[in-house]
Amino acid sequence: PSDFVNYASHDYRLVTGSPALNAGANLLATVPTDILGVARANPPDLGAYEGAFSNGVTCNVTAASAAQAAVTTAINTATSGQTVCVPAGSATWTNMVISGKALNLIGAGIGVTNITGGSANFLNLTVGPSNFVRVSGFTFTKGADNSSGNISWDPIGNSATATGVSFRFDHNRVIIPSASSTHFLVPSTVYGLIDHNTFDITATSGSIGVFDPHGSSDSNDLGWTPWLRALTLGSDQAVYFEDN
Repeated sequence: PSDFVNYASHDYRLVTGSPALNAGANLLATVPTDILGVARANPPDLGAYEGAFSNGVTCNVTAASAAQAAVTTAINTATSGQTVCVPAGSATWTNMVISGKALNLIGAGIGVTNITGGSANFLNLTVGPSNFVRVSGFTFTKGADNSSGNISWDPIGNSATATGVSFRFDHNRVIIPSASSTHFLVPSTVYGLIDHNTFDITATSGSIGVFDPHGSSDSNDLGWTPWLRALTLGSDQAVYFEDN
């Protein structure tokens, strides 16, 4: 029973740590989805259901570990619209990239999947309304500074403007242990939501930057371009910072 989300209620999706995860035969050509219509992972899980993850999230692809190489392989394996799960563990990422795919990148939970930035821009997301990316369930710790931010969002095709909601960053913990010359989170000319995160600022002196909404890199124009844009609050043409 401990292998299932809720055995008593007949929720037989497998939970993280079950030996039956990714242990099924590869029958994707004839059985591409599970009994609920969820796309099978490759390799699939044993049983009629694909497994669940943190808080019951259904994973299409689960990385072998939290290591950058393993997560990169999982991202490359996933198809647009799928959920990539990153299991419990600690790792250092130097330049994790999601580009041109609509994906959910889901950690096993705050304090469970712990990522430290080994270089300045350690998570770079190229997004758009058709390439929506959600990042949730991680603890992220600041590494070095970067003029483009430690976690950055850029528009598909490097467009000067973007339309539509393109990202969500939620239910994460961000630890900033040292002063920064730039901000940690930098969405650049893209729109979305940053919500239900905890920001722990343990640095006690110096310049500390957390969030640069709808910005541009300091190495580009010191944020001059965003200040020239019309304010569009209340529409989907904005970045919202809520309930953090």
